[in-house]
Amino acid sequence: MKKTAIYPGTFDPITFGHIDVIKKSLKIVDKLIVAVSNGNSKKYLFNSSERVQICLLYTSDAADDMQCVDLGGRRII
Repeated sequence: MKKTAIYPGTFDPITFGHIDVIKKSLKIVDKLIVAVSNGNSKKYLFNSSERVQICLLYTSDAADDMQCVDLGGRRII
């Protein structure tokens, strides 16, 4: 059975700490979904599509096992 995990956050901007969590997560799950969200009261440096592109850029070595998605203001929970 394959294990999939969701890593939600604003990632504005993505940091080395975020990347470290992503890489460590991929050692214990088969697929990781990095869910880029928009909090309702935060002022962002980058818009959500830019944050997804930055996420993809810095995690390109793990592209087969992960996916960066824009939640578009939706909540996961």
